[in-house]
Amino acid sequence: MRVYRLGSSGDAAPARPAPASPDTPSIAVLPFANMSGDAEQQFFCDGITEDIITELSRFRQMRVASRNSSSRFRGTDIDMIRTGRELGVHYLVEGSVRRIGARIRITAQLIDATTGNHVWAERYDNAQDEIFDVQDRVVRTIVGTLAGRMNSARAELAKRKPPTSLAAYECVLRGDALPIGAPEVEAEARLLFEKAIEIDPTYARAYSLLSFVLEREWFRDMSDSNRLRDAQFEMARKAVALDENDTACQLAMAWAQLDRGAHELAEHHFAKALALNPNQASVQTDVAIFYRIRGEPEKAIEGLLEVRRVDPFFAPWWYWGELGAAYFNAHRYEEAITSMRRAMALSAGDQACLAASYALAGRPDLARDCAADLLRRMPEFSAARSLAKQSLVRLEDRQHLADGLRKAGLPE
Repeated sequence: MRVYRLGSSGDAAPARPAPASPDTPSIAVLPFANMSGDAEQQFFCDGITEDIITELSRFRQMRVASRNSSSRFRGTDIDMIRTGRELGVHYLVEGSVRRIGARIRITAQLIDATTGNHVWAERYDNAQDEIFDVQDRVVRTIVGTLAGRMNSARAELAKRKPPTSLAAYECVLRGDALPIGAPEVEAEARLLFEKAIEIDPTYARAYSLLSFVLEREWFRDMSDSNRLRDAQFEMARKAVALDENDTACQLAMAWAQLDRGAHELAEHHFAKALALNPNQASVQTDVAIFYRIRGEPEKAIEGLLEVRRVDPFFAPWWYWGELGAAYFNAHRYEEAITSMRRAMALSAGDQACLAASYALAGRPDLARDCAADLLRRMPEFSAARSLAKQSLVRLEDRQHLADGLRKAGLPE
């Protein structure tokens, strides 16, 4: 596995991202404005924005600010120079999307954040079924302009395979925009991803996202069945077969292999995902979580903290639970408790880990309260069955968690 150093140590996050080196082009894509007069179409604009960020992130010769960093500027009348300074970038992209009947108009502008001057602007009017070609042209033009100004020797766009149906694309955007965690919401997302696949059986991203949904459903299932895990693997297999150069597809296969106990194959796919998109925070966090699973909790903690140092706005609901689990594996129980209590929500597995942290920290009353709350939420919870779904490589890590769950009073 290729090794990537995730940065320096330290706990304090900077107030704002540090500017890139003058020799490294840096860019932020501001949220594209919804000009359709229909609030329901906001998810479509968000999808356009995220696709451009993802495509730009494939280029290692430039630094791309994450969507989490730039999304706070949505719908504001901003000063470009000040925004560029706050995001620590040289260039900004802003634009809008207007859908009128069967046609779509996309405008995009590239702005020099050091001067506020427009470097490039373009407008595209196309039929809906040409939308993916439009996105590719926007990205190619932005990258080509940046590369020319920075005297870059190479500016090649790693082609993704777009879906053939706009309806399938919208199903994926809707499903991916839903919050994860609540079973009823997850069920809605699953139906949307399945609908996307029904419309376009060649849509790799839909298979990868469905694989993630099935994995979370399998973790919540306290029966002895591995039917959902097998379905998860099958969706990941199809995703990679359709597009092995999509980061989400590689991550789906990495987790599917890990859940089956194939650690070396999982490592291969995590490494490939990181190589495909080293700037994506979710990829870096997944790799850090893998470090914890294979028995390197301190390396996992460093990686998870580094993601927040680089992007202070990255805080998906699962982040604090995963950081807490890494602290737990490192026997740093108070830090595990502090981290998990910062979470807006915890998965059943993370809440069990919180109860175990309380128990091993010598706080039995809080451990029992936490365990009782988990059992009210999930009466069928079983410590043994939950532990069986953990992919922990080291026997001592498995025993450590088992001891904590038992001391917390969770049923076998």
